[in-house]
Amino acid sequence: MIPLRNAIVETMRKNTVLTDDELLAELQKRYNELTKEKLYQELMKLEILGVVRVYEIGKGKKRIELASGSSEMIGEFDY
Repeated sequence: MIPLRNAIVETMRKNTVLTDDELLAELQKRYNELTKEKLYQELMKLEILGVVRVYEIGKGKKRIELASGSSEMIGEFDY
């Protein structure tokens, strides 16, 4: 199974913009035990790296999108 970060990027490449719930539902097809907390931890790491952007869009809802230009710089994460 590929690392969660790689799966997040792969999913975002296909969809470009998702809510946190949509992303979680899509990833749980591969990672049955995935929680929202673990997803947020990985998203924070990817946001720090400049790969994704996360926006608060309402009560506990987030919008996730690939950062502009990130698709060219993204390779397979080894960490």
